[in-house]
Amino acid sequence: MKGLRFEKWHYSLGILFAFYILLQPFLDLFAFVGIPVSTLIRALVIPLGLVFILGFSSVKWTKISLIYLAVLFIYMGLHFINNMIFKDPISMGEEITYIIKTVYFAVMLIVYIMLFFTLKSRWNIKKTIPKFIYINLLVVSIIVLLAHITGTGQRSYGMLLREGHTGWFFSGNELSAIYAMGFCFAVLFFLKTKRGLIKWLMIPALFLMILAMLNIGTKVAFGGAVIALLLGVVTSFWELIKKKKGLNLIIITALTVVTLAISPFMAIGNNLGVSMDISQAPAEEEGEESAAEEGGSVDSGETPENVSEGPALGPIQSFFLSGRESFFNDSLTQFQAAPVSQKILGMGRGGNYEETSKFIEMDFIDWFFNFGFVGFILLMIPLAAVGGASIVNILKNGRLFSLNVLFSGLATCIGLGAAFTAGHVLSSPGAGIYLAVGLAFLFTMSMKKETGNRRW
Repeated sequence: MKGLRFEKWHYSLGILFAFYILLQPFLDLFAFVGIPVSTLIRALVIPLGLVFILGFSSVKWTKISLIYLAVLFIYMGLHFINNMIFKDPISMGEEITYIIKTVYFAVMLIVYIMLFFTLKSRWNIKKTIPKFIYINLLVVSIIVLLAHITGTGQRSYGMLLREGHTGWFFSGNELSAIYAMGFCFAVLFFLKTKRGLIKWLMIPALFLMILAMLNIGTKVAFGGAVIALLLGVVTSFWELIKKKKGLNLIIITALTVVTLAISPFMAIGNNLGVSMDISQAPAEEEGEESAAEEGGSVDSGETPENVSEGPALGPIQSFFLSGRESFFNDSLTQFQAAPVSQKILGMGRGGNYEETSKFIEMDFIDWFFNFGFVGFILLMIPLAAVGGASIVNILKNGRLFSLNVLFSGLATCIGLGAAFTAGHVLSSPGAGIYLAVGLAFLFTMSMKKETGNRRW
């Protein structure tokens, strides 16, 4: 009897985490309007996630997950204590918040992998999760549209030359990553929806999402829209060949053509033109301008006084840093001058700054400087393990041409790419949860049996 009660309780907690996905746009909206509930809710989700992990049916995977998280928590404690000793100035509140945000991703990734395995025999996971993310993007797009109509949207950039807004949401980087990852699932949900009124109603909804992505004005959102649509065209063409069904191909091709046609007249068209002008500007101006690109660390587009010259970088490094050379040089100089304990355990949020903390806005590089050698390896373990296992499963089980695998794989690649080039995804709960859900979904769909027969 106790076992049945616990199983029912654990299932109910899993349902709560499933619907927690739908809560994300509203948490971000609450943060924008100053209602202090989003941070509290996301912080409370971490211990709830640990409880859910404890109740997972597989003792082996539960033990492995708990050992990993215990080591990660102990490391974070040592990391914080070390910076309290060596870092001056230091903001305890900012350091703790940054640690919680970073740990949040690892916990959510483990939770959603376990959740999908828990629910796969009762829910149609391969349809429900794309539907949830589609609903989220539709809600966000409606909010962005309302902000556009009322002229109250938050600017994406501090530079006046650049256009675009993020609606009633704060960060252009985070919203772009959410859209780029989420739109893959939106296209997937559209392709998997059978003919009928709902499918036809989804066409203007998808177009509304595209308009919002183009109006943000960032390359990440624009690239995500175009790549997802192109994959939709390819898979729809294959559907036409195999099943003699061409409706999806017609609609997705039309949306792709329209997207490319209107892009030059949207915010992204202007901003791409500005980027071309900057790339032809003198080198000393380029670094200053591009710091504000993608909602960078300095809203005014000016390099802070305490940024050091640092070592000269080659063309390849400069290409990947995309104008963030000054911030990278500053972090590298701080890291080289830091004591050995900080090289191992990290310099904390924004490094050993003199006045205010600055990020390079490239999550993996920020992880290395902020959490050190050990922290970087620890934080990379779940990504490497789940990503590697997904690739092995896809090849082993012949899942390469599954729509679920293709689109969730694309979403994951875009999310990781955005984390590397545009920051903050892995240390941003608002965007990071979409990457966690996408990677967990990919891992689940890479298995031989995707779901049970019962539908939600």
